[in-house]
Amino acid sequence: MPSLKVCDSTLATPARRKSLVNKEPMPAHERAVIDAALAILERYMAVPKRRVMQTPQEVHDYLRLMLGAEQREVFAVMFFNIKLELVAYEPMFAGSLISTHVYPREILVRALHHQAKGVILAHNHPSGDVQPSAADIGMTKNITTILGLIDVDVLDHVIVSADAAFSMGAQGLIQ
Repeated sequence: MPSLKVCDSTLATPARRKSLVNKEPMPAHERAVIDAALAILERYMAVPKRRVMQTPQEVHDYLRLMLGAEQREVFAVMFFNIKLELVAYEPMFAGSLISTHVYPREILVRALHHQAKGVILAHNHPSGDVQPSAADIGMTKNITTILGLIDVDVLDHVIVSADAAFSMGAQGLIQ
């Protein structure tokens, strides 16, 4: 996978921090440490051309940070420019514990908005099982076809949990 440069992303917005909930209440001192760490990450990742994602593992770690703790399925998209610099990360759809509705048209609109050349699709499986379902594979093919019509490449579709990640691209599930 080519290096992915991070130019402008959203990591630790107050709404994002509030969405990182555990099954058990987190002690205030632990929450403060996590909030501080997220704020530092946001500051470093938002600096243009400062951080480069060199490996798929770095992308997986980033997505696990962003989606791994969610208690319901959340579908997000990372938008990249022609130089493979990350121009935006957007959680786009949220659903229930086991599913979410994804609207390819909305992804297309956001890709055009960001003038994206490539995207990485991502969602979490709160169950912890990161294996793709038949619906996940079908949806990925559908989005790949639709974005291909406007010359936007689907670079990968990563499914994450709190402690694992599965890359459809690495498994040959993306054309």
